[in-house]
Amino acid sequence: MAPMGGRQSDRQESVSERLARLERENAELHSRLVALTDEAARNEALLRKTQERELDLLRAGSLAQLLERLINGLRSSYQLDAVSLLLHDPQHEIRHLLAGDGFALDGLAEVRFVDALITMAPQLAALASDFLAHLGVIAAICIENAVNRARLVRSGLTDFLTGFHNRRYLHARLTEELARAQRAHQTVACLMIDVDHFKRINDQYGHLAGDAVLRELAQRIDAEMRMSDTGARFGGDEFAIVLPQGGAADGAIVAQRVLNAVRSTPIAITPGVTETVTLSIGVAAAAPDPTTRDFKSLAERLMAEADAALYRAKGAGRNTIAVSEHLVA
Repeated sequence: MAPMGGRQSDRQESVSERLARLERENAELHSRLVALTDEAARNEALLRKTQERELDLLRAGSLAQLLERLINGLRSSYQLDAVSLLLHDPQHEIRHLLAGDGFALDGLAEVRFVDALITMAPQLAALASDFLAHLGVIAAICIENAVNRARLVRSGLTDFLTGFHNRRYLHARLTEELARAQRAHQTVACLMIDVDHFKRINDQYGHLAGDAVLRELAQRIDAEMRMSDTGARFGGDEFAIVLPQGGAADGAIVAQRVLNAVRSTPIAITPGVTETVTLSIGVAAAAPDPTTRDFKSLAERLMAEADAALYRAKGAGRNTIAVSEHLVA
């Protein structure tokens, strides 16, 4: 039989071990609690940032502004080195809407437009956290809403027959380009285009045939414009083109391309019937004076000068181009 003192020593050692174990467990629990508290604080801060980003996106006033806030806002909020946005745009509609608003597609190099999503690596989807995944859903909704809003705005600035911009849009765009040209010390050219003897087509074949001719003309004109140019149906059988950063010589080059594209191939009027259509085109350019502030009036003077050149082309026998030698200022 072991001595009594030995059994007490064993019990004391056992209690000491349990106390030590409990202290270690308590320390581990405390450490885990501190880690969980830190993680909760980080998640709360991340949640606030995400909510701020969502509100910022929802307040975007245009599609271009939304893209800018997606890129630069995410980069600054999350202190990221780089942010890229991949947009599925198979019909190029988003690109057209942005270009129609005067947004330079290379203005945000971080935005990539793709015609098919197979170009995106599938494993990238697994890299998104819950917060970013939720933000992605909000961003997608915002982009869809912005596109729909841009469509609606454009519908009020678009000629329903040809799909070209209308006169109202042209005047607004010309005003903006003249203001930009003043800041950059550049010129802006304007083309006024009239379809020769269009009344005869309407009278001989009917207005539906005339509408078909106008649609075809719009397509041919659009195909010869530069990417930066803006075309519009000015009214009736008149079209117009604005050439940013273009002078009278640039306008004459575009005008010649348009004229050749229209008259080189007859247009189908009815089955088995075609007509060769020609144009009269007037070209003028403006170099805004540094003191100019009324760009609307300047736009009207530039269009009037191009219109005067157009009438000289018609007076010269039509199917030709007249270029104004007067630089509007």
